[in-house]
Amino acid sequence: MSTTNTIDALNQLLVILGRSFPQYLRFARPYIPSGHERVAETFQEITSAQNELIDRVTQEIYHSGELPELGKFPADFTHSHDVHIDYLARKSVSLIEQDVARLTDCANSLHLAPAAKTLAEEAVGMTQGHLESLKELADGV
Repeated sequence: MSTTNTIDALNQLLVILGRSFPQYLRFARPYIPSGHERVAETFQEITSAQNELIDRVTQEIYHSGELPELGKFPADFTHSHDVHIDYLARKSVSLIEQDVARLTDCANSLHLAPAAKTLAEEAVGMTQGHLESLKELADGV
């Protein structure tokens, strides 16, 4: 795989992780009534894990002599301000399912770049774990 294609795939990885719905919710200020703090804590745990991987992907891009491109949040996320945290947990499930599919495609495209593929596969596994956590929460609300 050419360096350009590898960097493109790593930047795609950055966009998926860095502009995910849980990342957006850090700025959206959802309504969190008493007794629903666990959902908010789960979103915080997800974004912390994503941020750690984002840092590593960014370093891999810099190491290649290129610049990371994080992109923008999807415009349809703007409808999530001041919404009940339980609703957002349910909504996030379908969005994160889409992220898993996109991350899987990204990982599959990196078959000739082992270090980058490892990061992408880690992102897939991590995001699948986050999806399971959010499904459990969404089922309970």
